[in-house]
Amino acid sequence: MIIPFITPGQWYLIFQENGFWAAMEAWGISWWAIVIPLVFLLAIIGVALFVPFPGASK
Repeated sequence: MIIPFITPGQWYLIFQENGFWAAMEAWGISWWAIVIPLVFLLAIIGVALFVPFPGASK
């Protein structure tokens, strides 16, 4: 596991100057690591809610 050497104060300054995504990347978390799992979760929830259960229409 890679542990970035950044203090909370440095992270907060990056957050203030460049925004949330830049601060997360400075912390070692890319936005792909957040977006892709959210898309998969939304797809799973969508299938669970909108695809009818077999035999439920009886």
